[in-house]
Amino acid sequence: MKNLTKVRAALYLTAVFLAGAVVGGVAGYAWGRPAPFRPPPAVEEITKEIAARYQKELGLSEAEVERLRPIAAEAAQAMIDLHHDVMQRVITQFQLTHEQMATWLTPEQLEKLRAFEARERRKFTGQTKAP
Repeated sequence: MKNLTKVRAALYLTAVFLAGAVVGGVAGYAWGRPAPFRPPPAVEEITKEIAARYQKELGLSEAEVERLRPIAAEAAQAMIDLHHDVMQRVITQFQLTHEQMATWLTPEQLEKLRAFEARERRKFTGQTKAP
């Protein structure tokens, strides 16, 4: 440490700062990146979350939370059903789009489209690699 000059100290501090910036950038990118498609949570999890949120926000008693649970469970199931219906409509729309495109794509492009469809299907089912 005797030979530590102001220039060296500044270089070390700069290197530490840059290393932190790189690590922070990579971590921020990984954390902020959209997650692959995930199915909705189970009815019980959604019900618990709804009940907890209303209990906190409205100051509900335990008796009131118990009265809320069946209502929350019904709402949770409706949300899951809605999610499923919307996803089916999205899938159907993409299938229609691909069918229309297939009429004018070249054989090479059609092959790429089929590979793209397979990758997207795996993303929707939570798989990460081709079978």
